[in-house]
Amino acid sequence: MITYKIKYKGYISSLYIPEKRSGKTILLLPGLPTSSNINKIVQCFLDSGCSVFYPQLAGSFDSEGGFDGFNHISEVKNLIKMIKKGSFKELYFCKDIKISKSKEIILAGMSYSGLIALLGETKEVSKILLLSPVLLFNQTDISKIVNFNFKTQMQSLLGLLSRAFSFSYRLTSLQVMRKFLYGQDKILRFDSVLNKIKNIKKPVLIVHGRDDSSVPYKIDECLIERANNEFVDLYIGDFGHSNSSYSREALEKIKDFIDSKIIF
Repeated sequence: MITYKIKYKGYISSLYIPEKRSGKTILLLPGLPTSSNINKIVQCFLDSGCSVFYPQLAGSFDSEGGFDGFNHISEVKNLIKMIKKGSFKELYFCKDIKISKSKEIILAGMSYSGLIALLGETKEVSKILLLSPVLLFNQTDISKIVNFNFKTQMQSLLGLLSRAFSFSYRLTSLQVMRKFLYGQDKILRFDSVLNKIKNIKKPVLIVHGRDDSSVPYKIDECLIERANNEFVDLYIGDFGHSNSSYSREALEKIKDFIDSKIIF
């Protein structure tokens, strides 16, 4: 595994390059808070010959701008442009880095970024991979599916963002971020998310654990059952929320998805 830090128009990103490249590239959007414990899932991607971009979202850590879930959705297209650029300057050592043009771009979202990836996908993306995703934030919508107090969890997260993590995450507006994390905007409500899943026309794999105590897998199960879309596959296994807990079977499922040919 070769790892670099790169900068593109205000975004800071880690770039992982495999020893043998398949021509595929994965844009891996982080959870919230951003996890540094991603070696297991990144290694799975590298084993499939994929280059991996792991960006700091706008307003987080060294990336410029403000932290705002709605902005993050619209920023996916800019991050795709970063991937398509193909040549970069290493941030710390000023080394020139070139990667071959991607034959296939796979958009992956972890936890918080699951909905970011789903709603922000562009025509340049060939597949979507959602890892323990949050697909609904609104407590009313969630309560209709499963008995789970998600709003309290989001209240605690907002407190961390505004106080403990105030230097790591620069909120555009506490009110705007509250609106996003409480799922109050219509694009985040059940019917809108369901409609998106119903109408997507590219392969999607959702991976979720039965033992996930942070985001119930029942939410995915309900949405996928209602959507009834042949392009969308849901894998539920015996593991928790963090991708570091993913079972060997889950990683094999992910690898098969990455390696699979796209047939329409």
